[in-house]
Amino acid sequence: MRKSGFLLTSATSVVAIAALSPTAIATTGNVGAQVEEVTNSQDIIVTARRRDERLQDVPTAITAIGSAELNRYASSTVTDISARVPSLVIGGTSGPGGSNINLRGVGAAGTNPTVDQAVSLNIDGIQLSQANAVTIGILDLDRVEVLKGPQAMFYGKNSIGGIISLISADPGKELEWRVRGGYEFEADRKQVEAMISTPLTDTLGLRIVGSVADQEGYYHNRVNAVPGGQPATSSRADDQNEYFVRGTLAFKAPSGTFDAKLKVAYASTDRKNGLGSSFQLFNCPTGVPQGTFGATGGVNDCLADRNVVDPRISAAAASLAPRYLGNGTPFFRQKQLFASLNIDAQLADWLKATSVTGYYNYAEDWSVNYSGTEVQTVVTGARLRDQQFTQELRLQTSLGKRINFLVGGYYQNAVKRFDAPLVFDGAVTGFTGPALIADDRFRQKTYAYSFFGQTVLTVTDQIEMTAGGRYSVETKYFDGVRYPSALTLFAPNPIPFQFTSPRVSFNNFSPEVTARYSPAENVTVYAAYREGFTSGGYNAAPGAFSSFGPNIADYRPATARGGEIGVKGTLADRQISFDFTVYNYDYKNLQLPIFDPATISLNIRNAGASRVRGAEFSGSFHPRNLKALTLRSSIAYNDGKYTDYRGAACYAGQSIAQGCNGTPIADPVNGSRFTTQDLTGTRLERAPKWNLSFGATVDTEVTDSMKLMVGGDANYTGSFISMPEHDPRSVQSSAWRLNATIGVRSSNDGWELALIGKNFTNEQRIVSAFAFPLSGGTAGLVAPGLGADLAGSLSEPRTVMLQLTLRNSLLR
Repeated sequence: MRKSGFLLTSATSVVAIAALSPTAIATTGNVGAQVEEVTNSQDIIVTARRRDERLQDVPTAITAIGSAELNRYASSTVTDISARVPSLVIGGTSGPGGSNINLRGVGAAGTNPTVDQAVSLNIDGIQLSQANAVTIGILDLDRVEVLKGPQAMFYGKNSIGGIISLISADPGKELEWRVRGGYEFEADRKQVEAMISTPLTDTLGLRIVGSVADQEGYYHNRVNAVPGGQPATSSRADDQNEYFVRGTLAFKAPSGTFDAKLKVAYASTDRKNGLGSSFQLFNCPTGVPQGTFGATGGVNDCLADRNVVDPRISAAAASLAPRYLGNGTPFFRQKQLFASLNIDAQLADWLKATSVTGYYNYAEDWSVNYSGTEVQTVVTGARLRDQQFTQELRLQTSLGKRINFLVGGYYQNAVKRFDAPLVFDGAVTGFTGPALIADDRFRQKTYAYSFFGQTVLTVTDQIEMTAGGRYSVETKYFDGVRYPSALTLFAPNPIPFQFTSPRVSFNNFSPEVTARYSPAENVTVYAAYREGFTSGGYNAAPGAFSSFGPNIADYRPATARGGEIGVKGTLADRQISFDFTVYNYDYKNLQLPIFDPATISLNIRNAGASRVRGAEFSGSFHPRNLKALTLRSSIAYNDGKYTDYRGAACYAGQSIAQGCNGTPIADPVNGSRFTTQDLTGTRLERAPKWNLSFGATVDTEVTDSMKLMVGGDANYTGSFISMPEHDPRSVQSSAWRLNATIGVRSSNDGWELALIGKNFTNEQRIVSAFAFPLSGGTAGLVAPGLGADLAGSLSEPRTVMLQLTLRNSLLR
């Protein structure tokens, strides 16, 4: 019935566009959710539903962060933004897939390069399915929109967990420039940013922003000279340089019937360390790393203390795979190119057409001595290439106050290449020298298209109903080749992999229905039902596949359905703003990362069913009698659990009594053992039950020519599991983080000097943990075995930045 209703809605929309006469002028709006402060008002205008609306009128859960708030705490990464959004948890990984993004406990594997994120990034209208862009800086943003829950309607490909939409600033009507320099003391980070915006003609504007950054890093590379060991490349990590530039060209016709906007951005990161500098061992059952197999040497203390071990790769090992490992110096290089073209054309007074064209090109190369000590045991590297082209077309009506329609289509063409070698050495090979175990190269092609439509019915001035949905079709092709190595028995020619299903196709219809009631001008009550879909795909798991037989490599798509109710608005003559939401969503086949330390491979496994439900409240107080003061708070409770996950992977050394009692297999050493556990009823990973935030800012004049800015925030995150196998040693305890800023600026905003501190409590946690290669004992036996060494990426420590900003008003 839902599908029939959607077809009827779509047909009605087409007929209406063709037959109804114009009755009103169409609304205007940019692609993405626009956020701007309205003069003499606390209203925020958004176009999250492709029409101008106050944020408090939109019937969905959205957190909007404007440029002023981003600049206040020097929020220059997506990870920084997570501190401002309840239930958003972002953590780095040590693999090729970018980062792990979890919103309300829902996320996907950041470690696998072929998986689509459950929470997607959208940068200037470009929908990105992977989280690689989390690692670059974000500059000169006009606003950030975080839409929570399944998003099927307006943001390209479906996202079952939510959308993080980043919208950069556009050219203005007058000449504007800004120069900003900053120094962060802990990482010895120097950064310079410059921006200029100017009208070229009455109809054409240009805006360019660029930055250069250099840092020594938060970590100390503790590598000693030991027999048979490798030296360090540098004493600090991540020792890297970063470059970023974006240009925006905007055209607006005098008649107001046509406008176009082209944005092109390029970002580059060049690190003098490998991925070994991005993680550290934090829990070793024996007190020292197991990977040395008794070899002497090593300084890894197995503590989360920012002391890492990132040694060079031996010349002998590097010579086995020079395409990836170079001369043996560990490295990490990343380049990203974004381009988007947005065109709005007023076809008639009642009909607007919008075209959004996107292009994304991503290149990543890295190498790593995955040994945990100076004594070399495991070496690997990777070359990742990702290109995608997207095109979206929309038609939007403005037929009057009672009924309007939106219809459109979306297309994506993407190609991803992932190559990786695997070299064993040291005790693993009997100290006979390094051996190339595998040299695997994969390619995945994706073709996706979807059609969407929505009907907006304004029943009365207080009641609005909307109904619509998106129908999606996605096809993926996957192939791979293993080059001569130990796993090909050193065959003279590359051996193509055999896959049981080298082509997979998925289709889905995701409906959405909302009801909105406005009992007063500044209060909105709403209820919404939504569904969502993320396609399945293939594992690109180097070293894990057979060279001589068929391989099962695909995983299933994930789906979501459920709803939320909420109330938002302002009270006390706009002195108090509030937003309260209650939600309940069911998920099937969530795509979870599994790292196999024995084969050193990344796989995706589907969880049968999950559920997230909870409540979120945020509010702010702007007392009229104390205009300089702003108070704010947020409280989020989230109950995210697996309701059916009987085939979860066991963690290393887990015994039958400890829960590893599913899926028996024959074992040549132990006779037989079990390989899976039942995690039904347990919490999702990176899904803390409670998130709290309290803050205040004061912005006041201290003299006729100077203003004072003071702000502080306290953020609490509850405990959570950081490992998909649920090793109890990976639980991260609850913590408070304190941030503060103090600054002065001229009355005309010509200059500004600020001291910005983050995480004064110096609370650091492992957001995403994994079992370290070649460590841990066999799982699924009667007696408990040795647990694996656990490793992961630490969150940022306490940081203090001094920042100076100069603007064009300085010369007035």
